Amino acid sequence: MKPQITLLSTTLLLFALVLFACSGGSMTNDEKEIAVAVALTQTAAALPQATTAATTTIAPVDTPVAAAALPTATVVTTDTTSVLPSPTDTPAAVAATATATPTVQAAAVPGSDGPLPVTQPGAKVRTLLVAPGEPGPLYALVTDELADNAPATNVQFLVSRDFGQQWGLAPSGLPAVPPDCLYNVSMDYYGDTALFASTCQGLYRWSAGSPQWTQLTEEATTMVAVVYGNANLMWATRPYTDGVAPLLRTQDGGVTWATAELTHTTGVANIGINPRDAQTGYAIVWPDEEAGSDLRRGSFFTDWLVMPGPNHNQPVNTGMTIDGGTGNLFVTTRGADEATLWYSNNPDALNIANVQWNAIYSTAPGINLELLSSGWSSQEDQISIYANFTKLENGKLTYALHRSLDSGRTWAPVVIGE
Repeated sequence: MKPQITLLSTTLLLFALVLFACSGGSMTNDEKEIAVAVALTQTAAALPQATTAATTTIAPVDTPVAAAALPTATVVTTDTTSVLPSPTDTPAAVAATATATPTVQAAAVPGSDGPLPVTQPGAKVRTLLVAPGEPGPLYALVTDELADNAPATNVQFLVSRDFGQQWGLAPSGLPAVPPDCLYNVSMDYYGDTALFASTCQGLYRWSAGSPQWTQLTEEATTMVAVVYGNANLMWATRPYTDGVAPLLRTQDGGVTWATAELTHTTGVANIGINPRDAQTGYAIVWPDEEAGSDLRRGSFFTDWLVMPGPNHNQPVNTGMTIDGGTGNLFVTTRGADEATLWYSNNPDALNIANVQWNAIYSTAPGINLELLSSGWSSQEDQISIYANFTKLENGKLTYALHRSLDSGRTWAPVVIGE
């Protein structure tokens, strides 16, 4: 204690001398400020530090979820640079064929402890469209037809403008075609948001600026994908006919169409456009055990090629979605007991053989997962992903609409009321 008092007294004396020198007028203003600052620093350094009793700090320990409750997924190959938007729990990069456990809370696994919830007035949601906005409107095409390659039956086209809390009939309605003629509804996400109805009698367009369904072509289509910012460029899938090219493209807004050849001929189930390269698209073909991967990649001016799929080309469900901000491609695979959600952050790799996949989430046993769409999320730096969880219950396949607000890690049901 005595040395501390001596040091403090010396420092206070130094500070007093500095103030006396400053008042003498022989120093500039800058020199005075520097001198005072030095004296104050020395004074602070001389003050004795508070003495605290030694305590033992115990780091908080998170209670782990029981290992048996966590699904596992096999990761074929990963890229250490691949990440989802700002996650803190992105599955770590692992070596090929290693086993990764996606971060999933047991309570958040739909169907793990009973039947799936009833979430829609029909058998399933065939299409879920996420319009631009924060949040933007959600459009749902509900049908009693389970097979996506068949025309929809008992159709309802609904919209929610409050992020899925309340639903009502979409003001667009649907084009006047026979009840067993409508296949799908797609969206142009740019500017004056437009809707496209794919039917057996052709392709129809509706927008708020032109609020009536107008036929663009008599060509039968099952879905379309519109290039963002250029509605003249579109891809369309055809109902499958043996020997007929299953994919179409237009460069004049649907007035004329040309066929695009693929290395697979049983039809195209889904198509999306690369937001970082408007000429490039991704497609999922209807499953064929002899076709290898069900994924394809191509462009307006190049051939469509077989694209490596997750987990050694494990069968891929027909749903997919693309993150418009990053270009990440999301698909799901179905295994003997569960389904797994994957993403690729380099689906547009120059060498298609270098496309890599990372596991995000696996379902409970007996549950399949079919992606619908993605868009804005209420969680910062994440995207919402919409999907149907499916389960065989009492010999009947049931569908339940779910949404993830954290890029696919956890899920909750979205209930569509009429």
